[in-house]
Amino acid sequence: MTKFEDNLQAAKANAWSWNLDAIKAAKNQLQELQKSGGAFKAKDIHGKEQSYAIEKDKEPTNDNNRIREYGLRFQPIQLCGTQDLPQEQSSLPWEPCQTQSDLPGGEDCPIWVEEVFRDQDCKLENHVAEMDRQRNLMGSALTSDTFYDLRLYLEKHVKDAQEINNVVCFGLTDNTIKNILNHDSDPGKQEFQGRAYIRYLMCAYISWTLRDILRKSTNDPERQLKMYIQGHSFCYQEKYLLGIGFRPEIGETPEEEAELEKAYEKSNRLGGYPAEVLEDAGGLLELKKNTFIVSFDQRVPVRQIAAQALAGDNGPAGMFCLDIIDDGTAADCQNHDGRNRDLSSPDLKEWQASCLDPLVSPVTEKNFEHYYSDLFRNMKLFLKKKQDI
Repeated sequence: MTKFEDNLQAAKANAWSWNLDAIKAAKNQLQELQKSGGAFKAKDIHGKEQSYAIEKDKEPTNDNNRIREYGLRFQPIQLCGTQDLPQEQSSLPWEPCQTQSDLPGGEDCPIWVEEVFRDQDCKLENHVAEMDRQRNLMGSALTSDTFYDLRLYLEKHVKDAQEINNVVCFGLTDNTIKNILNHDSDPGKQEFQGRAYIRYLMCAYISWTLRDILRKSTNDPERQLKMYIQGHSFCYQEKYLLGIGFRPEIGETPEEEAELEKAYEKSNRLGGYPAEVLEDAGGLLELKKNTFIVSFDQRVPVRQIAAQALAGDNGPAGMFCLDIIDDGTAADCQNHDGRNRDLSSPDLKEWQASCLDPLVSPVTEKNFEHYYSDLFRNMKLFLKKKQDI
């Protein structure tokens, strides 16, 4: 039996499971403790309570123009306690300490506390210029046959799939999307910066497509589809730009704003989709039966959280994520695609069995410049079948 199987069995034996109530309680607990001080408490997979002292009204520290503060850390159940194993026994292809929070304790806790970074300020014009550059780069890809196939797939299967009411996106930023602002002359940093924008444009394209299809299928031209982005590293200007979909013009009155929004919708599909940014597990708390998930995340086990937390409600409705190759119990299962934190699970494998045949990643080497195709390699689009099919 592998360490992964041991952990999954221990969690089951001690009634530890991913559920949204526990995540909400942890989020509320941390918010209150940052005001009042005290011990952050969480149960580990063995049923024991772990704690960490949170200082009252601790001033965030400034680290290279970034604010360091507390946030929640999530790790796959399988990785709990793996930092205690010698490397040769752990069967992990990375240093065990890299899977853990930098705050002591909580090694066996799937939900724990960690230090997170938020950028203090950023330059609005840099973001607009970079978005224009990335939009031009992605234009050829979005008008290619493969993206046409993505739309055809959704149009064909929406009638047989579970209804979708919102889109929640994870992992747009890696660590921060503003590296380019401090490293304008470094081509490597510029490419890294572009990853976040390309991911945003992919989320926007999927949200646009789903909303258009839903409007036609329900004969409701005003049908809305809310898009959320979970991330703690966005500054206020980024939240503003994401909230308006990176539109270059803003109306001075509600009426003018509505007209501009309609005009932008018709003229530009590459971007322009407004998103609400949610911090510190806020995106996880928006997961529902009718949620479509876009997950690029390497730090949060989004897929196994969603599959287990929504299993009783027959959700989620769909995912654009890494291929679901196994049930997350094999010792080498994290090796399939190089993304180690968003491991599979038995619940995820069971969820996959309830889906329609997936669409293989629509982005290929031939229609994407240099390394950007790697952002979507090994990804598939899954839609859950309607219950009555």
